Amino acid sequence: MKKIILIFIVLQISVFSLQAQDASNEKAELLRTNQELGASFKAEKWDESLKLAQKAINLNIKIYGEETIETAAAFKNLAIIYRAKKKFDDAIVNFQKAVKIYRLDADKNEKSIVRTLYDVAVTYYLNEDFWQANKFGLESLSLAEKVFGKESKDILLFLVMMREIYTKLNKYNETEDMYIRQYLTARKYFDEDSDELQEIEDSFSCFAYYNFGMSVSKPRLDRFKAAIKPKKDNTTISEEATNFFEEGKLNGGIINGKAKKLVVPNYPQGARNRFAQGIVLVSVVIDEQGEVESAKAFCGDKDLRKASESAARASKFSPTIFDGKAVKVTGTIVYNFVQ
Repeated sequence: MKKIILIFIVLQISVFSLQAQDASNEKAELLRTNQELGASFKAEKWDESLKLAQKAINLNIKIYGEETIETAAAFKNLAIIYRAKKKFDDAIVNFQKAVKIYRLDADKNEKSIVRTLYDVAVTYYLNEDFWQANKFGLESLSLAEKVFGKESKDILLFLVMMREIYTKLNKYNETEDMYIRQYLTARKYFDEDSDELQEIEDSFSCFAYYNFGMSVSKPRLDRFKAAIKPKKDNTTISEEATNFFEEGKLNGGIINGKAKKLVVPNYPQGARNRFAQGIVLVSVVIDEQGEVESAKAFCGDKDLRKASESAARASKFSPTIFDGKAVKVTGTIVYNFVQ
């Protein structure tokens, strides 16, 4: 499964309102340096950006002092560039310098502190030091809960980070808890049928199948579905209808065994040459006649996904009858590529 960690990559560039008659040469030079730094960073000219960022730090210290928020932002800019160059140790050192300055007035700078601690955790993650990533990730999450609120939209970024760190540490129960919390929090801000919620469901399915396999993953998938199931009102609904709508709305479960004709995908030679293998999950919509209307793979190697989608579209299912009528349903087809 492809792991995703979201990163703050916006440089904190100070912009000054300059009056010709009172602008100091140092401030004018800092303004020019920041403008050049912004353009250089956007163009991904990392070596040039590094020199400009260091120059900006020296100018900020000269103009404002060593322990000001302007200088802290400059250290953070330098850290972001070091991270882009994959010089993770240097990045962490400069993120920490920024945190130290922000903490001199912690109440005023609490948002800057939490976001910079997040950056420290992400940098450790990218450097594959997952224990340190966990330490700073938990610290940033705890502070974010205090600053933004435990159920705020801002907290989602930190939950994604922690679920990925826990997965790397093989703390799968904690990973599952983060997924559930992420989904329940996101549901407060996005519609039930939104892409955002679907992405979380798909990502959890990938996590479960990749780490536990097809048979062992089912209990975790069932727990996840039960945990995120919306609370119903007192309206009576038949067990048959409940089961149908659960399957239809939550990817329909695994439907390999329900196929009249399940087409086996070709194993692309390019993927074989790269030793690409493993599980691919394909979300499908089946129409009233049992034909696959659409197929979208959401786990696995890129070439294996394409082959799986083609096979899924050619597969056939029996029509699903509900309340005496043929209806559309959704489901997931699982393919496992083995060399």
